[in-house]
Amino acid sequence: MAPVSISDERAVSVSAERVWKVFSDAPAMPKVCAGFIDAIEVEGDGGAGTVTTMKLNPAVDDGGSFKTRVVARDNAAHIIKSEVLDVPAGSKVGKLKSHVTETKIEAAGAGSCLAKINVEYELEDGGSLSPEKEKLILDGYFGMLKMIEDYLVAHPTESSLMAPVCISDERAVAVSAERFWKVFSNPPAMPKVCAGFFDAAEVDGDGGPGTVVILKFNPAVKQGLYKTRVVARDNASHFLKSEVLEVALGRAGKLKTHLTETKLEATGAGSCMAKLRVECEPEDGGSLSPEKQKIILEGYFGMLKMIENYLVAHPADSPLKQKQKQLS
Repeated sequence: MAPVSISDERAVSVSAERVWKVFSDAPAMPKVCAGFIDAIEVEGDGGAGTVTTMKLNPAVDDGGSFKTRVVARDNAAHIIKSEVLDVPAGSKVGKLKSHVTETKIEAAGAGSCLAKINVEYELEDGGSLSPEKEKLILDGYFGMLKMIEDYLVAHPTESSLMAPVCISDERAVAVSAERFWKVFSNPPAMPKVCAGFFDAAEVDGDGGPGTVVILKFNPAVKQGLYKTRVVARDNASHFLKSEVLEVALGRAGKLKTHLTETKLEATGAGSCMAKLRVECEPEDGGSLSPEKQKIILEGYFGMLKMIENYLVAHPADSPLKQKQKQLS
């Protein structure tokens, strides 16, 4: 049989814009739903394919995780559709073969809106849940929306709802982790490897924690310079964490704090996986739109792609050693 569809709607005494800003901002949940959600992990830029794992407080269904993947998202229409990948073992509803939710926030006035939820599910045996269990599903989702509403009503002027925004993604690279790391972790190589993008590199330090790196963009890029300080580095595991100290004001807007973590994992003799995580806080204390999150991630992966292309085109080119120019 086709999936069973259940739906309901509830009035919310907060504007659609404010509810959407928080509801669609996963990193805000531990603060907004304190005591219910303890932590959030996000893999992706917020758009289709993004995987979010909510770690529940142990008092909720004995803890565990609620994991979803975004199927579709429309910020203009305030609609998000997600596939549920995993639920806590202590769930009162039990295991479902498939479980998809769609939430729409419709404006109902300057300070109110209507939250509409539709859930499609399938059981392993092709049957349907009891009315009581269907109600449990809907009440669970509306319960979280009620927490968001209560928080926003209690904090009518608060703009900073969240811990730093954490976004992450990974890409396959057709070069070994060892070759890629030798170039990626060697800033003086960047003007050669990323010719036409970076014109010069300056390094103050030995490459370990505290080292400051300045990459000067080509004028055609119109970005000025990119200045970072190494926070942590592990050559054995191909891991680098840096704090961004200065960057031109781009399409992602001004950020109060900005940290990056890059890890290369070998996947074969001539390939690896580049994993990137960015943690940042916007200057205004708000959240970043999925579009801006994507801009940030694509910027970093764009540079990684230049490195990959260079190494593929120059298979015999080794470490690209260049003398580091020390900052005065």
